[in-house]
Amino acid sequence: MYSAVLGSDGTAATVWAMLILRGVIGGLWNHPTFSAMSGAGVGYFFNASAAPWRRWGVLLGTLALAIVVHGFFNTPIVNANAFVSSIIKGVPVLLLFLWVLRWAHLRERRTFAGLAADVVPDDLVSPADFRLLATRRVRQGCAAKPPGEPDARPPAP
Repeated sequence: MYSAVLGSDGTAATVWAMLILRGVIGGLWNHPTFSAMSGAGVGYFFNASAAPWRRWGVLLGTLALAIVVHGFFNTPIVNANAFVSSIIKGVPVLLLFLWVLRWAHLRERRTFAGLAADVVPDDLVSPADFRLLATRRVRQGCAAKPPGEPDARPPAP
């Protein structure tokens, strides 16, 4: 839709506007993002140890999500300005990206904690120390204590 509006005069300014709109502004959450969504499903399908129904569900769900987001991006929902429309349509994709990033961070932290508790002997790092290292807030609280103040860590068992 916006291609037809911008491409109506055929000047060099139109070509530059399309390059900026489709290559820079829209390119951040356009076809590479749709490919990443479906590719994440393919990666999960082949690498997860979950049940087959779950692997198939994630694969088909991410493909459907990519199709829906692509359709949303191509709809003329906001028609005021092509640049503003492109940015507004990118906000849901940005929010989805931030949610996935947070989910992956928490999952990696749980995985690391489980592996470290099994691999690292208790005489090197105690379970109490693992609890202190578990979250950034606790680590920053321990690091921010003034010198000479008693240790805030719980006693080792």
